[in-house]
Amino acid sequence: MMNHLLLYCHLSNHSFNHALLEVYSKELEKKGNPVIVRNLYDLAFDPVLTEREYENSLEGQYEVDVLNEQKHIAWCDCITLIQNDEGEEAT
Repeated sequence: MMNHLLLYCHLSNHSFNHALLEVYSKELEKKGNPVIVRNLYDLAFDPVLTEREYENSLEGQYEVDVLNEQKHIAWCDCITLIQNDEGEEAT
């Protein structure tokens, strides 16, 4: 048994990627694996590191949302990324 963190990043819940997320997470759970799904759109995730965040990180200071995500990463044994292909139109 392994702890699985699924990072999902797609605008539509009616997409092929969302279908993959649903099937994959259900199969992992059926096999007894704990699963956490983090939907980056639901989190309003901004991947751009600001200068202030960078400077604070040099002092070991992180925003609460970053610390929360770090807990998920520390918890898991496996990280799976399911995202919209850069060139693919979100449908």
